[in-house]
Amino acid sequence: MNTSGGCAGKTGFVRDLLIENCICRSIEFDRLLFFGGMRFGSRKSWWGPGRPRPQSHEGLDICFFADRPGRYFRLDETVCVPAAFDSRVVAMIPDFLGTTVIAAHEMGGCTDRCLVFYAHITPDKGLHPGQRLEAGRCFARISGENKKRWLPPHLHLSMAAEENLPPLERIDWPMLNRLDRDLFMNPEQILDSDFQVMEFIARTDLYEAFVPVSFRRRTVERAGCRKNGQLL
Repeated sequence: MNTSGGCAGKTGFVRDLLIENCICRSIEFDRLLFFGGMRFGSRKSWWGPGRPRPQSHEGLDICFFADRPGRYFRLDETVCVPAAFDSRVVAMIPDFLGTTVIAAHEMGGCTDRCLVFYAHITPDKGLHPGQRLEAGRCFARISGENKKRWLPPHLHLSMAAEENLPPLERIDWPMLNRLDRDLFMNPEQILDSDFQVMEFIARTDLYEAFVPVSFRRRTVERAGCRKNGQLL
């Protein structure tokens, strides 16, 4: 069994997320923000009343970030999702907020493939198993299917060596949620950004506490803010 968390290595994932969504044009990105319950291995939750999770978190939830002046923002359903690695789609399964795309890539120096689970997303039309994904290129958008105000749209990432998991044809989220958490890797290893961990206050209205990136982009575009003849 391969339990190494170092096979994947850092990527340009956060940089690509910012560039592909033109976030840097309207926001001076500084750092990602996480509540404790968003991180790998946590038993906390980061929504609603803050009840503990039934089992520890096998992945990482990405949603919030701060700009240099200290303002707080969140990703929303307009945000496209880039691939973290050159990889191939091997499965697509439903989850409670949308679809999970499972992509496999060869791990440098390792003998097995790494599976990356991009969850709570809406795949691009026509995306299918067998399709190649290019690192840094978008293949989906964050899902906006959730109708409840306690949990905003966000991207969930999980990672594991393929040899540690059941066969792909048997994988679904009920099964994944029953597996030993030691079988998974910590996705924080691929982040190419500083981050800050915040304390979650129960029943916080996360929709109000964080400005959606689409609102910020529209505000800047309407204001026609320009520098050196270019839209910021």
